[in-house]
Amino acid sequence: IHPTQRWCRCRDVANGRKSLSVIIPLPLPTPLFLATNRPFKQITTTMSNPAVTEFPDVIDWTEAMEQCGDDEEFLMELLSDLRGEIDAQIVKIDDVLENSINDQSFLLIMRASHVIKGASSNLMCEQLRKTSTDLEQTAAGANGIAMEDKAALDIATEKVKKEYAQLKTAVDDYRDFVDKIEEYAE
Repeated sequence: IHPTQRWCRCRDVANGRKSLSVIIPLPLPTPLFLATNRPFKQITTTMSNPAVTEFPDVIDWTEAMEQCGDDEEFLMELLSDLRGEIDAQIVKIDDVLENSINDQSFLLIMRASHVIKGASSNLMCEQLRKTSTDLEQTAAGANGIAMEDKAALDIATEKVKKEYAQLKTAVDDYRDFVDKIEEYAE
């Protein structure tokens, strides 16, 4: 049974017969309660925040709410935490790109973009997930280039910088989104 559905599908497989799918209506759910480190709170899906409709490419709000048990306050807390994690990883990538490229540079970029990818995937932030994935893959390709092959290294570095620019655009969009939802919550 899917938590947002009011029916379930059952299969009857007996004595080698073909399976039969039956849809069984379920009673309307009673209010659910979510236990967190905060007092118990009734689960609601408000989607009343206008930022949700202004930034459709930044987050799939419905899916993110589902991931958080329909607790909007908890989701907003996680989104704020994600902003802090992204900022920390961006600083790491900036440090790498501001210095001369060495044998660890692309590995560090891969790791930082992987962190962003994972965290943004969990919160259904598709634009961040896609751009961080692209950066991670580009850095992985560059990581295999020998330091002695300066021409190939320069080309790879430019590709990484191009993907990083795309990620920075996604990060800016995400920051604007979080600022807007926090502004609305006040």
